[in-house]
Amino acid sequence: MTRDEKLALLTASEGKIFSISFTKADGTLRRMQARLGVNKHLRGGKDSTAHLKQYLNVFDMQKQGYRKVNLDTLKMFKYGDVEYNFEEN
Repeated sequence: MTRDEKLALLTASEGKIFSISFTKADGTLRRMQARLGVNKHLRGGKDSTAHLKQYLNVFDMQKQGYRKVNLDTLKMFKYGDVEYNFEEN
């Protein structure tokens, strides 16, 4: 599945909570409950990775903070009763 197709699946959640797992830059697996469109905790500043299309900013519900998800290393996405598992190419 392409990066754009993964992004379309994630944005279809329309701000509702979803589960994802992905491989972090250090090689460890990260699982989180997250959502898109949270603006409450923004403090200004500049997004240093805005030009990198493989990253998506999400709000981590457990840690109450923003995290960047690398769409290229996305392993699983679950929204409602539907779960998508992505195999590495």
